[in-house]
Amino acid sequence: MSKELTGKQEAFCKAIGIEGLSQTQAYRKAYNCQNMKPETVNAKAYELAQQGHITDRISELKYKTEKKAIDTFIKTKNDLLKDFQRLVDRIDENEELRDKARGIREMRECFKEQGKLCGFYEQVKIEVSQNQNNNNYADVDVPKRMGRDEWEVRQKEKLNNGK
Repeated sequence: MSKELTGKQEAFCKAIGIEGLSQTQAYRKAYNCQNMKPETVNAKAYELAQQGHITDRISELKYKTEKKAIDTFIKTKNDLLKDFQRLVDRIDENEELRDKARGIREMRECFKEQGKLCGFYEQVKIEVSQNQNNNNYADVDVPKRMGRDEWEVRQKEKLNNGK
């Protein structure tokens, strides 16, 4: 059974585990240290942080905070990928938009470079030979969400449709 924390102990733990403050800063935030010497605050903060139930609570809060940050990053990355793919698909599928928009290729390459920086693409080597005697290969950036096989099918469809 874990020991219940006081309000000040919980504030101390949250200041470290969620806000990322140092032990001393957290102690000053949670407790009245107005008349204390700096070395006394440091010592009391250290002593408090060494207590098992305090350490456990700080670890729990840090874990929750890190997990939330990772989940938010993944959701943001996935949302960006979906928006990016919708834009690329719209450009690919709409001839009028493709013809009227100047510099669309440059914009697309810019988005693609941003996608690479976010880890949305992986570079793979594919065969690009025109006949069986000539085996040429090229490094191509493939959207990770598709996978190589789906990407190759899409590229062949585009070639067959004259895009």
